[in-house]
Amino acid sequence: MSIFADLRKRFLAAGRDDHELPGGVTQHGRVDDSADMLAASEADPEPLLDGLSVGITYEDADGNISERLVNCIKIVENESERYLWGYCHLRTDFRAFQLDRIREIRDYRTGAHTDDAERFFAPFRTLAEQDQAAKTEFASRATREVLGLVGDELRILMFVAMADRHFDAREQELISEFIQTRARQLGDEIFQAYDHARVLEWMRGQVPSFSVLERAVQRLSARGEWELRALWDLSKDIVHADDHVDDKEVTAMEELYNAIDAAVSQQREEAG
Repeated sequence: MSIFADLRKRFLAAGRDDHELPGGVTQHGRVDDSADMLAASEADPEPLLDGLSVGITYEDADGNISERLVNCIKIVENESERYLWGYCHLRTDFRAFQLDRIREIRDYRTGAHTDDAERFFAPFRTLAEQDQAAKTEFASRATREVLGLVGDELRILMFVAMADRHFDAREQELISEFIQTRARQLGDEIFQAYDHARVLEWMRGQVPSFSVLERAVQRLSARGEWELRALWDLSKDIVHADDHVDDKEVTAMEELYNAIDAAVSQQREEAG
């Protein structure tokens, strides 16, 4: 008898058991910073700028001019303006300085100075854009790799989750946690880079059918019976997620059981 017969019996039983898956001085006197210097929250450090210290002569929106020593963190943008985000030694706090209000900038590493802040920071922005493009491409590859690992499993889980035509929040949470657990198996670099929302979007676009289920189980069986066993247990958790099991869900689990049983039997025959 198949090793999954006992799993089927356990599912149909009334009870269930859980399974764990794996600065300066102003020319006009000291003034408060105007609104264009303040920001609500810190930007993430840009490696290309982080650690660069510059002296700037800054004219704020009220016409006040001050000398600042700034530890640069990042260039940030909105719809119309660019800002230098950094730590201001004069204010001992983080500030955003609008680039077109910087009247002079002095690079303390090289001694160079210029009155064109846009031109000064242009090379950093170019490098940052290239770096971001590389990160985006890697994220895309990482996402494809995660989908390659969990695609068939997600097809199967969606078949079970959508049996009652209702995909509730707890079912989504269980599958989301499963994806993250599997993605971690590919290593920290992939896990940190992949687009989880994109994987979930792909999953929701699947159209569950019995033929899709059979093909997914058949391909997955080549990885080993233990993966099918874990998938069965997670499917069982999903069915019980809303504390109610209806006839359609029982039928879906019967069909999953039959597909798993057939795939395992075929694998055993081919193995001799």
